[in-house]
Amino acid sequence: MEIATKFYETKEDLRELDNKSLHQLIKELIKKQGVNSLVEVGCGNGVMLSQYGNIDAVGVDVNKSMVEFAHLYDKNNSVYLEDITNSTSFFYQSKKGSVDVVCANYVFTEFTQKQLKKGFDNIYSLLNDTGKFCFTITNPEIRKDILNNKVSLGYVIEPVEEFDYKKEDLEFKVLLDDGLGGHKDVGIIDYHNPTKVYISLLEESKFKNIKIYELNNGTDLPHALLFEVGK
Repeated sequence: MEIATKFYETKEDLRELDNKSLHQLIKELIKKQGVNSLVEVGCGNGVMLSQYGNIDAVGVDVNKSMVEFAHLYDKNNSVYLEDITNSTSFFYQSKKGSVDVVCANYVFTEFTQKQLKKGFDNIYSLLNDTGKFCFTITNPEIRKDILNNKVSLGYVIEPVEEFDYKKEDLEFKVLLDDGLGGHKDVGIIDYHNPTKVYISLLEESKFKNIKIYELNNGTDLPHALLFEVGK
């Protein structure tokens, strides 16, 4: 494992920073490695797909409403209703072994370890022999500070079950800032898994050359981590 480049920004929204960092890495891969095909997992409305230039970029999401909105937003969007943990669908079978890059932004924090393993296995199968897998997660180490109100990232988290921070797959509800001084539950679940769990599961799925980039908004503790792994 390699802890690599740190990205420091202070003036922009954190989600925009993370999108730019993931997007920046993918643009570098497209330029350096001649990427021709990309799959974005958890693409939402598919707005990022058009940012990758003249390549075969498609998106998948489990949210039917978001997929429908993606097609309203841009009729030419290649966005599909798919579950990354399901390897039997026509989409995954047709793409198997052919994709240059698979990317995801804050998708896997909502996965249990069992779901992570299935997802990582399927993504490994999607990639060609030189393919790359890039994704961001909330930095697991910052959750203590969020719980103790030591940092403000536009959301708060609440343990769903009896609190034991050492427990893996610990379930949190994510409550988003409502802009009125409070927070609202929009149905987002965050499963606490330490960084070492992601590394271990990636290695179990046969990924190699694991690099972790720290995303930092100018504080001492990075708020997010960006993974880049290969086959």
